[in-house]
Formats: sequence, structure tokens, C-alpha cells
Amino acid sequence: MAATFGSELYTVNGKKVRLMWLEAGIDELTIRNIGENSLRTAKDEKGNQLYGVNGVFFQMVEPDKGNLYGYAINNGAPIGPNERGSWNSGGNGFMVYLKKELPDKTFLFVSNNAMQTDDNKNQFPVTHKGYTVQMSDVKWAVGGISLHLSENFSKAADYYSRLSNDKEWDVDNKADRPRTAIGYKGGKKIILCTIFDGDDITKDGAGYGCNLWDVRTIMKDKFGCTMGLNLDGGGSTQISYKENGKDCYQGFGRASYCMLCVPM
Repeated sequence: MAATFGSELYTVNGKKVRLMWLEAGIDELTIRNIGENSLRTAKDEKGNQLYGVNGVFFQMVEPDKGNLYGYAINNGAPIGPNERGSWNSGGNGFMVYLKKELPDKTFLFVSNNAMQTDDNKNQFPVTHKGYTVQMSDVKWAVGGISLHLSENFSKAADYYSRLSNDKEWDVDNKADRPRTAIGYKGGKKIILCTIFDGDDITKDGAGYGCNLWDVRTIMKDKFGCTMGLNLDGGGSTQISYKENGKDCYQGFGRASYCMLCVPM
């Protein structure tokens, strides 16, 4: 079943943004290493255009250019090398979809302690509600900044305090920038959402787009998601999709390395 594309000019917390998203079945998502390509030029092994959104954060300079910050796992294996350093520590979000349900029927969860440690050793196996999860048990997983959609925050400051207490990354969390997010909305459906400035979709600098509180609000209120992560954003935010039989792209042309792909 093919993913569906949507686009809407949307107002969130008093600011206007352009939402462009893909909705797909949870089993349709794959995490790919697309190398030094933007999503505009990303192709599969047969040379066909790939559709989806950009993925996890990555190192932008040599000698480790393209190494990923946080996990990107497909079918039980990392899609590429992870970057050493402090960005791989702390309690960043990590969305995990399992090949088989756990005994308590869990098939998808967000962990906040399954990232790499400072010595660059991954923390698998991880424990979820008392059950042990091996990397080989994972169908796909992606790392980012948790939106904590299952929790209730009365104001933005409470959400940002939670991120700080968990030692999650600060990627201009409170600033307006283009953003990318993944969310689970129930019914085995996922949302891959890109968020651009509502007045000028071509701008990727500070002051254009939205902050993480806005991302959280969008994924919760607009899409009804119960789990979600903020992914790489700013100049990395981009989406590749098909509309009316035509391949389309929106973004800023930056190499992405990691792509969350769905069929169209």
C-alpha cells in the first residue's frame, strides 16, 4: 500500500507554518543510508527515486563527515557508522519498531536511554518494561529528540525543562527553524512530517519555521500522534514525494546520508 502525501498551511501557537507530510503503514517504512545525496537525488538499487523525509543528525565535517549521531537501524543492523562524541550520550529519544511483539503486545516504543555511551559502545541489549530487546529484534529504529507526546505539559517551559533534565540535545530547540518529525498515530500508521516557514518556504535560517514545542503541538493536535521524535532539521529538512504521478521535492538540497523511506 502506497504512502499518501498531504500539504497544509497551518497555524500553531500563533505562527504560520507550511506542513508537508507522508502517511504510511508502519511496516512500509525503511531506514536507508543514501550517502552524500539530498533527497532530490536519492535513488534505490535499481535507480528509482526514493520517497520520504530526512532522518537522524549527522557529522557535517571531515574526517567523519556523514557519520550519524544516534541510531539509525534497519532490519536489525545499523545503516552506517556512528559519530563519536558527547552528542551520542544523554537521554535522547529513540523510536523502536520490533519484528515481533513483546509478550505484553508492545510492538513500538520510544526509549530515552538507548543511545550510545561516551565511549562509543552501544547499549544493546536494552530493557523495555522488563523485557530484553536485542538489536537483531529491531525491524527499524531511529534516533532524535523526544516529543514526549504521552505526557501532559501545561506550557513550553515544562517541556524544555524535561529535555534539559534528560540531557537531550539542544539543537536550537527554542528557535524557529524548519523541522522534521516522525510520529505514530495508531492503527499501525506513521506520519513523516516536514515543517517549513509559512511565509517563505525557501528560507532555512533561524527565524523561519518553528520550535520544538510547536513540533510537539503539531504532531499531537494536528495528527493525533501518541509517540514521536524531532529529527534533523534546519537546512537538512527535506521531503521527496509523488503527486499526480510526478516526482516532487521540497527542501534545501543538503546531503542527508540517512533517509526515512516509504513507497509511493
